[in-house]
Amino acid sequence: MVVAHVELPVEVGLLRICAQSLIPATSCTHIDDVVSGLLAVQGQQVSALPHALLARCPEATGSDVAALFNSQVLVRHRPMRGTVHITTAQDFHWMRVALKRDFSPTDRRNYDRLGINVPLIDQACTVAWEEIANHGGQIPRAELFDAWVRRLNTTHPAGSPQQRRWCTFLMYATMHLGAIVEGPMGKNQHLFIDARQLPAADSPQSGFALPPARRDEGIVEIARRYILGHGPVTTGDFAWWAGLSKTTATAAITAASEVDPSIGVFDMEPDGLRRASPRSDRAQVYMRTDLRDVASEHREQALGLLFLPSFDEIYVGYANRTCLTDNAGDRLICPARNGMFKPLIIYRGRLVAVRPADGRIRWLSTPSKKLEKRTDRVVEQTLHRLKASSGHIR
Repeated sequence: MVVAHVELPVEVGLLRICAQSLIPATSCTHIDDVVSGLLAVQGQQVSALPHALLARCPEATGSDVAALFNSQVLVRHRPMRGTVHITTAQDFHWMRVALKRDFSPTDRRNYDRLGINVPLIDQACTVAWEEIANHGGQIPRAELFDAWVRRLNTTHPAGSPQQRRWCTFLMYATMHLGAIVEGPMGKNQHLFIDARQLPAADSPQSGFALPPARRDEGIVEIARRYILGHGPVTTGDFAWWAGLSKTTATAAITAASEVDPSIGVFDMEPDGLRRASPRSDRAQVYMRTDLRDVASEHREQALGLLFLPSFDEIYVGYANRTCLTDNAGDRLICPARNGMFKPLIIYRGRLVAVRPADGRIRWLSTPSKKLEKRTDRVVEQTLHRLKASSGHIR
């Protein structure tokens, strides 16, 4: 939900729409460019993912999305905050190393309660690799869990919630160590593959060749790419998105703006954004220096109507979402406050409605007949495109 912070003007939202490839002028030609440009795309809801990617790549199809997962160009894992995201395979290991050097205290407490220790995790990695190889290089989650139950020692009752939780945390641990990762698409799920075949963190093929014991350089690179793909952003946005402390996030985002001349720091003035002045006491954002020109030239595109899926990066990619919506909009997106978000309808840079799974659009305020008809048309066209291209949406 909205965190207490500076109210962002709609102008920031329009700039974010441009940065996120959501207008024709900045859209991508290839799906992997979408993912690489954003660095990580929330992938919690498998059925919503094609919608998020195709919204940023007009010429692509759902089959293109599946092909990239099946060829292991894209993977699905938990690089940040324990939340599921999509990244390129090249970015898997170095991001993992940069963001998750050790198991967190919370993880360790859960492992202790479940009887999971380092020797058991090592055995789970070996079992996973063997089972994946025996299944032709990929395995569904249920079969992987079944193999762990059969081949590892556990005192949890068969079929119990505790046993399921034990398997789930073994999955988290083995993914954390870079042993396995979700890749090819099965029926409404991604199948596990051996992650050792993906580019190592310090290899030339890596998305960022992260030197051993130089974790801070990786965090700066994550900050740099987050700014380029999501800006304008605040240090609070980056801390939230990457799951870092405010101190670490501030240091990284400052360093990123210093090493990349295409990134600028801007003060939020009453009449808009201005390049930051020395010792400024204004709230500041980071973004590409050319983004204001892009947004100015293509303003009408940025003000256009967007139909986006639940968990879209335009909403979940920031701590401060006030340029997009207010508390009423947050309640509309997630009425039960249970982390289950509704697909978004955005017009003129602001949330105007959501479209739940039942297909009935819920509006923040009564729309004009013209906007209602136009929205119905955009939704229908999007759903047709997703269905025709083997994509799915909820």
